[in-house]
Amino acid sequence: MRQRRLRIVTLVGTLTLLLGVPVLALPPGSGPLPQFTVSLVSTSPVVGGARVNGRVRLSTPGDVSVGLSTSDPAAATIAPASVTVTGRAGTTADFTVNTLPVGQSTTVTIRATAAGDVNVTKTAQLTVTAPVLSSIALTPKTVTGGQNAQAQLSLNGPAPSRFVVELSSSDPAVAAVPPSVPVREGARVASFPVTTVKVGQPATVTITARIGKGHRSAALKVNPSPTVQ
Repeated sequence: MRQRRLRIVTLVGTLTLLLGVPVLALPPGSGPLPQFTVSLVSTSPVVGGARVNGRVRLSTPGDVSVGLSTSDPAAATIAPASVTVTGRAGTTADFTVNTLPVGQSTTVTIRATAAGDVNVTKTAQLTVTAPVLSSIALTPKTVTGGQNAQAQLSLNGPAPSRFVVELSSSDPAVAAVPPSVPVREGARVASFPVTTVKVGQPATVTITARIGKGHRSAALKVNPSPTVQ
């Protein structure tokens, strides 16, 4: 007997009726989404301007495209904006989180969302910190009263916009500094003058740079002028 077939095209696949028994053939990629996770290679706080590697990993076999974004693009961006992971459980795809200089500690959420289903989103947390002082140096370290010295401070990361470091002297009557020094956006160093006056006896003055609760100091020795015989 000749078999009768009726083919009905649906939105999700092709339904074939064979001897009255429906058989559903789904098109490729239309099956259930595989499970996946997102993680960062380092979960420790990073100074703005650093790069952090991230990874999407399949928990179950399959094929999934994942869109990547952050909760605060002013503090961190992601490249590429999406990855596709295909294969067995454990297969991975990597991406890069590019952090930006910030003025204060900021927690950023890294989001990985399955393409076509915004309800399937995995997250990871990254803390981006402001730069701190790494050192302060004086040139020269010893001067004759009335001569000036030059100070240079260094940060452990690039400065954000409008970044200012507070300055002080333990004895401004002998060696004076400006109340603060701006650090150019993106720069890691800044310089400022130390102005001294003539003294009758040697003096040691501590020059301090401060950001919040963190500080670095350097000692300047100021000598009296040599006595002319």
